[in-house]
Amino acid sequence: MLEPEPEDWTGDEFFDGHAHGPPFAPGAGCTCDGVCDCGPADSGYPLFASIFAGMQGFKGPQDLGRNGNFGFHEGFELSIPSPLRPVNMQLGMRFTQNNFAGDQVTENYRRDGREQIFLTAGLFRRGNACCPWQWGVVFDWLHDEYWVDADLSQIRVETSWLTRCGNEWGFLAAVSTGDENFDDQLIDDLDDFNFDFGAEPTDYYGIFLRRATAACGEWRLLAGVTEHSDAILGGDFWLPVGNCLALDGDFTFLIAEHSGSRGQREEAFGVGLSLVWYPYRPPRNVAGHSLRPLLPVADNARFFVNRR
Repeated sequence: MLEPEPEDWTGDEFFDGHAHGPPFAPGAGCTCDGVCDCGPADSGYPLFASIFAGMQGFKGPQDLGRNGNFGFHEGFELSIPSPLRPVNMQLGMRFTQNNFAGDQVTENYRRDGREQIFLTAGLFRRGNACCPWQWGVVFDWLHDEYWVDADLSQIRVETSWLTRCGNEWGFLAAVSTGDENFDDQLIDDLDDFNFDFGAEPTDYYGIFLRRATAACGEWRLLAGVTEHSDAILGGDFWLPVGNCLALDGDFTFLIAEHSGSRGQREEAFGVGLSLVWYPYRPPRNVAGHSLRPLLPVADNARFFVNRR
């Protein structure tokens, strides 16, 4: 069977390059082995869209060391070129439903579940052959309906350097911009509980290595610290699995500085898995799209909450 000749993508305004497609040298493939062709789709829509759904598990200080959360989520993500090309704009939302059998986080059984809304909006620029630096900055907002309700926000940033061999070395951070006080919230089954506390997003800083794969996917490992001297370890992956679909997964574990019961209350983790649908193009071509959002929609593995 004859193999199709590689296309020249250098003149396409919307596909100006990434570590794994189009590569830094046309026809070089995804990695230094030259294994795969992760070029752009034929369609040139100036809009990048995806719809996703999946499941997640998470735990944090708001669970008081007594509860873990499991549930399902769905959402979308959009991006379009900005007037300041090659900078692009992104917007996305994630809705989660958790704890279908209730919880005992307050030592009294609660029949209610836990629902969350994440919103992410910002700017990003993907690297290309002329400028292998790429960066993104987004605003994350979280509405969390639990045994107390919270509206929190943070700024999340990422910058990285792309190499010809598919490696990507980078820095990431998240900084709190909005917290919540609970002392004025009335909860019927907690009349004697001390509400002299609140919640705020956890500031964290880390480094990462992202690697492109021969299957036109990618994986990443990260490590860092929080403002409270806790450690964080995590990773994520993205992998095409069909003509219109891809798998997207992530996890992050916050290792509390303290031990014992306090450490149990302060530790946090988030893990998620999503099936993503791309209505305009095959996922194998998504990897090389300059409009593909750099920072995913926030979730419980990227938005940690701390009691204060």
